[in-house]
Amino acid sequence: MKNATVAAASLPETLTPTVIIGLSLLVLVVTLLVRPANGKSPPMLGELIPYFSNTYQFAADTQGFLDRAKKLLIGSKSSIVGYHLAGRNAYLVTGAANIQNFFRSTPSIDFERFFIYVLINVMGATPKDVAKFANDKTGRLATPLPGSETPPQGQRYWASLHAIMHKYLSQKRYTDGLATIYERFFSAEMDGHFPLGEPIEVAISSMIKRRMVKVAMLSFQGKRIFEVEPHIVDAMWGYDEVIPRLLFGPPRWLFRKTYATADRFCNAVLRYYQDAHAAFDWDGPDAEADWDPIFGSRFNREFCKWMKESDFDPRTCGGLEGVVAIMASNANTTPVTTWMLIHILSSPALVSAVREEVASALSPHPTTGLPTFNIQALTSLPLLQSIYTETLRLHVSVNIMREVIKPLDIAGYTLAPGSIIQAPTSVAHFDEEVWAVDGHPASEFYAERHIKVVDGKRAFECAGKGSNLFPFGGGVVMCPGRHFAKQEILLTVAMLLSKFEIEFVEWVRVDDGKPAGRAPRDDTRQAGAGGMHPDVDMKVRMTRVW
Repeated sequence: MKNATVAAASLPETLTPTVIIGLSLLVLVVTLLVRPANGKSPPMLGELIPYFSNTYQFAADTQGFLDRAKKLLIGSKSSIVGYHLAGRNAYLVTGAANIQNFFRSTPSIDFERFFIYVLINVMGATPKDVAKFANDKTGRLATPLPGSETPPQGQRYWASLHAIMHKYLSQKRYTDGLATIYERFFSAEMDGHFPLGEPIEVAISSMIKRRMVKVAMLSFQGKRIFEVEPHIVDAMWGYDEVIPRLLFGPPRWLFRKTYATADRFCNAVLRYYQDAHAAFDWDGPDAEADWDPIFGSRFNREFCKWMKESDFDPRTCGGLEGVVAIMASNANTTPVTTWMLIHILSSPALVSAVREEVASALSPHPTTGLPTFNIQALTSLPLLQSIYTETLRLHVSVNIMREVIKPLDIAGYTLAPGSIIQAPTSVAHFDEEVWAVDGHPASEFYAERHIKVVDGKRAFECAGKGSNLFPFGGGVVMCPGRHFAKQEILLTVAMLLSKFEIEFVEWVRVDDGKPAGRAPRDDTRQAGAGGMHPDVDMKVRMTRVW
């Protein structure tokens, strides 16, 4: 997911005088209704227009907003700053101790309500289905929360969804099997487009967005999705562009193009979902298979089965499948993979070192005899893990949100119920006291930042603690797909560096492929929402060697 430009992300597609007057009245109403919390308050971000300016910048220019907040944090020597967001008191918190409290399960913090907002505004769920989640107060874990009651529908939606995701996306038995399927499909995809020994020029980011996502969908959703919707990858990237606008729940009549793009994707996913259910034999052998051509992965099959058994409206199913099963598994893996390749390919010495290391995880397949990676060995390689961790640290920008539902003591202040608290990676991931090492500041990429020498051997060891590095979130809602995401990313990088000789050609513009004249930086339009794509692409010449 990523933020759009200032004009696209925050303004209606048709800004009429009526709309301007309406927004002005809204600001006036919010100003009258919202008051700062009583008692001692943390440093506050100033606003040109009270209760409006910060919300506007947060939506339109998240990176600029975060830069202002970081400057205030440093200038005030505080670990928390306050501001107003959409008419509510909001706070950015930093510091290891505060982040630990942020992720800890406590009755003072609610992390489900933001899923409800996404369910409504992004997924387009029906009110009836939203109520199923909203009325379920039993929590995500196997044991219901103390004092909660079983929902009237008789089903624990949070817990059942949590169980499916953690079983099929976190357990080694399923992630290793899915990684093996992904490796086979990715190898075939590259072989099909790169004849042996023939040099072909490509742009790395564009190739990853196309090839990697196609293979990921084949692995997760099966072949059927491409038979039903041949252009699903393009629809997904279109949806990715408009998600930031949808998050704020703008009126459909003001954002017709935005909703048309969202509808195109969700309706395409729904058609696949309905076709798959109609074609699949639930009494056949594929019902227990690790992968099948109709639903793909075991996770996706069980997830789609759960939606059907939960009697969700078709519109809700299209949105859930689109966001939870497709967007969540592609929107962040692609920029991380791209940046890993850019960092490695920018240094011939690093290319040689990584190739030598990943070769130790290769061995002939027992049946085909073709080179195949040992997944466990590959994901345990010190240098590859260090580069992966460093890429996550530098290029994943998320603002993890929670809502205060009971008075919360944090950073020396008491936050009132109804407040929003956020933990931005853009501050924690660049803390010089935590990350600076061997003359390499936190702001630069350093491939060996997370390598230590133990008993004379090089070993991977993250340079910071969990509360200083949280690209996948934290606590009970930490991303369950992080295990396979790591396998998918490292397999992609390792296969490309092993199967191909890759020669740098030039830096090119993302939009038209013309020379850019400079190396890439993060596309900060995506700041706060996940992995940030490079704003300039790397054009290379690739020659397949096996």
